[in-house]
Amino acid sequence: MKQIINHEPLSYLILNLLEKGHNRIEIENNLIADGHDAQLVKRLIFELRQILSDKRKIQGVTLMLLGSVICLVCMILTVLPYFPQHQIFHKLLFAISSMAAVLVTAGVALMFI
Repeated sequence: MKQIINHEPLSYLILNLLEKGHNRIEIENNLIADGHDAQLVKRLIFELRQILSDKRKIQGVTLMLLGSVICLVCMILTVLPYFPQHQIFHKLLFAISSMAAVLVTAGVALMFI
């Protein structure tokens, strides 16, 4: 029967080092030098980098959707005749739309960078 080994402390260590911005090769070499299994370290680093990448992509999609919805609402409010045609109202909608465009841009940056 195969023995189940708990690798949580090593995973937390790798995750903390990755979040601090350390290089993958640097982390790998340090942990192998400390006596950890090379294959295990490589696999854990790969999986944790994937998790961090997926988390960043989810945040990017969320920002893009939020910005898109805000832009859509502003566009609808601009077209509808029920709201006042004052210049301040349109400037406010323009400002909100600009902030929404920044949110969409930040979402794209998180997804692809």
